[in-house]
Amino acid sequence: MANGLPLLGGSGALLSGLLFLVTVLYTFVYLARLGLSTDMLDQPHGLLPWIATNGGVYLGLWWICLASLLCLLPDIPTLYWSTPATGSAITLVGAIAGLAGVVIGIVGVATNAASASVLGLAYPAADEGLRTQLVVLSELFGSLQLS
Repeated sequence: MANGLPLLGGSGALLSGLLFLVTVLYTFVYLARLGLSTDMLDQPHGLLPWIATNGGVYLGLWWICLASLLCLLPDIPTLYWSTPATGSAITLVGAIAGLAGVVIGIVGVATNAASASVLGLAYPAADEGLRTQLVVLSELFGSLQLS
């Protein structure tokens, strides 16, 4: 069983790294040309209206990020079964922690993608009171994704 795991895990790690690089280029080249700035990522007052007009390409960012995280899933059993200490308690704890980290990342990306799309579309039509609530929700979901 362990013979094909190093190739699978290494391929997953390499593909994940390449997709992360695509995420960075997509954000700082393509989305920047559409008007996204790094300051907007910390300021929902500027980000939400931008998402309202560029929701599809913003959602694309999260799809790429999700693909990057999914590619890490084969790395967990690879590292567990390829480690000289296979079967030890510390290796098992490390494998569980690694799997939990990837799963939390996937849930965070999905939550951010879903919430940003809805909040971004609602923002332009909302009155000032509702916009404040949408900003708070955006901050909440954004912080959840970074947790």
